[in-house]
Amino acid sequence: MHTSNALDPQSPQARAIYDLGIVSTIIFVLVFVVVAAGIVYAIFRFRRREGEPGPKQFAGSQKVEIIWTAIPFLIVVFLFVLTLRGMNRADPPPAPSPDLVVTGHQFWWEAQYPASGAVTANEIHIPIGTPLSVRLDSKDVLHEFCVPELARKMTPVPGQPNHIWLQADKPGVYIGTCSEFCGIQHPWMRILVVAVVAGPILPTSEIS
Repeated sequence: MHTSNALDPQSPQARAIYDLGIVSTIIFVLVFVVVAAGIVYAIFRFRRREGEPGPKQFAGSQKVEIIWTAIPFLIVVFLFVLTLRGMNRADPPPAPSPDLVVTGHQFWWEAQYPASGAVTANEIHIPIGTPLSVRLDSKDVLHEFCVPELARKMTPVPGQPNHIWLQADKPGVYIGTCSEFCGIQHPWMRILVVAVVAGPILPTSEIS
């Protein structure tokens, strides 16, 4: 059984989010290092020494202003493009009809398989390597469907269905949860996603 770990993506959708986070973090760290190094350099290079005159003052520099405006602008544009690319990879448009319908209740998950008419509680069976279009709904309050290794978080809203793509690269059991406080028994609102190598999405022994 896999533990819930967003730093161990097991699907193309989760990996898109992970890759965006890694690249963004590297950029943020580099910006911090450059700025911090510049501050430290200025402190030691231009500190006031006994007997020396004060540093020469100047009103401004058009060249410097253009540089420190252009560089952040280019960084923001680069991050914007990366974000759009990550969003397209992690959240493609929904299919015309869902492969699964997952409905949040206080305090359990209902999984419906339209093709077979099967229904399970707190457990989803999927084949590996196959992206499944999942419609998310809620019967009562706001919930948050979250299986961090496989897909992004999404809020099922009563009367307003949402959508995610669910896929697993490797067989196993992945732990999901409701990450939106939905009532007194919220901590127990877990779901298991069982990814299998081949065969039907749902074992016949579990069809209700």
